[in-house]
Amino acid sequence: MERITRNEKETARFAKEFAKTIKNGDLIFLVGDLGAGKTTFTKYLARALHVKGDVLSPTFVLERIYSNKKICINHYDLYRIDNQNDIEDLGIIENLENGHICLIEWPEIAKDVLPKNRTIIKIEKLSENERKFFVEEEK
Repeated sequence: MERITRNEKETARFAKEFAKTIKNGDLIFLVGDLGAGKTTFTKYLARALHVKGDVLSPTFVLERIYSNKKICINHYDLYRIDNQNDIEDLGIIENLENGHICLIEWPEIAKDVLPKNRTIIKIEKLSENERKFFVEEEK
C-alpha cells in the first residue's frame, strides 16, 4: 500500500485507516529519516485506537507506553542502540507475546532479532507538509 498525504490532517486520516488493520500483538517498524514523521504518525495512530494523552518521542527514554482498557502500545526508538543484545533487555518480544502493539522507530538494528511477522511503514518527507507512506507486510 502506498499513500501520499499533503498535511497532518491527511496523515491523521491515513493513521485512522491503518488502525483498522492492526490487532493486539502486532509488530510495526517505522522507517524514515529524522523529521519524516514517525512520531507524528504514532500520535495519530494512538488517537485512532482511542488512547488518551500526549504521544511523545521515545528518543531519550527508549520506550513510551500508551494504553487504554483494550490495548497497550509500546513505542520504541532504537536510534541510540548499537548492540543487538540490548534489544532483549527492552522486553519487546515479551510485550508482543502479551498482546501489546509494538511500534519501533529506527528498527534496523532489530530486524534480525525480532519476529519476521511484522508490518513495515516507510515514511518519506516529500516537502514540509507532504509525506509518502509505503506499507508492506513481512512474514
